[in-house]
Amino acid sequence: MKKILVPTDFSAPASNALEAAVQLAKKHGASMHLLHAVDVPSTWQDGQFSTAMLATKPTKVQHDLYPEARERVGAARQQLEATTMALQKRGVKSAYTLAPNAAWKEVVDATSKLSADLVVMGTHGAGALKEAFLGSHAQRVIRHCNAPVLTIRHKWAGRAERVALLADPMEKGTEKHLNRLMAMLEGPRTRFHLVRVNTPGRFQDTRTSFAQLEALAKKLTSAVNLHVVDHFSPHEGGIDFAVGESMDMIALITHGRTGANSFLNPSIAETIANQSPLPTLTLRVGA
Repeated sequence: MKKILVPTDFSAPASNALEAAVQLAKKHGASMHLLHAVDVPSTWQDGQFSTAMLATKPTKVQHDLYPEARERVGAARQQLEATTMALQKRGVKSAYTLAPNAAWKEVVDATSKLSADLVVMGTHGAGALKEAFLGSHAQRVIRHCNAPVLTIRHKWAGRAERVALLADPMEKGTEKHLNRLMAMLEGPRTRFHLVRVNTPGRFQDTRTSFAQLEALAKKLTSAVNLHVVDHFSPHEGGIDFAVGESMDMIALITHGRTGANSFLNPSIAETIANQSPLPTLTLRVGA
């Protein structure tokens, strides 16, 4: 992992995500790139204005037409510069982008443009009124981003020693993508727990479930403990297991083309990321 993209709105969850990104950057020797959206008029583009009439005027005149936007841009830039300087002092190479009126699509585009290996985002969780970069934007990033997305809601303790891997063991190629996620998290004290959630709509007997998990486990690069959970819904079952078993993180893959009954349905991954009190690492594949 060489580069981590961190969208931020300077909120508490975004600060938690930033700290998690710092720890991962140090672990992997990666750099960080911050992305912040600032609310400006539609004619404002990186300190300039798009209309031909305004383009002929000096920059100061342009800015004076929108003093509130100028103040927001200036304050955001100062905060981003201060944050990147602080990261440099902590030994993490960093840069930032200040984007006008950016949303989830700009995050996805920036991931590709910067060749980011991971996106780390804060989320306010289900029911929160404030969204900005967070909330529903995080869910859309999960659905469309080609890089793994780590969502952080609460302050992370800085460890991922107990990781719940939620998986459909019968989905083709699952082992390759799980191995990619595990490589990001693996450490001398990390223990992975491979979990299948049985629901009324996709139920099978426990013996069959364990046999499928055992077959998948043989294809993984790290040892895993196996678990079968019965629950009414896949996302609640996964979250209940992770919280009840004192996991540090949930990790899963989501598939852009699977049917509604598949555990790899993107809406399930988005719901888990939005509702889970634990950090959630999601990788979208096969779109």
